[in-house]
Amino acid sequence: MVEPGRHSDGGGLYLAIETGTHARRQWVFLYRVRGTGKRREFGLGWARPKAKAGMASHSPTLVSRRQRRASN
Repeated sequence: MVEPGRHSDGGGLYLAIETGTHARRQWVFLYRVRGTGKRREFGLGWARPKAKAGMASHSPTLVSRRQRRASN
């Protein structure tokens, strides 16, 4: 997939492809904040081949946040 733009997996996870001088691919999770309904983006890092399989549930940032919430 090389078309620029956001390509959804159907569950809120998107592969964002940018072209030009700063061409890159990155995984982005889009969600809405409860109460306000504001749309937010959570960057999960650059896209490597076959990286999506564990990205959504095993991102170090997401795991550490879940651990902090569980301990509070």
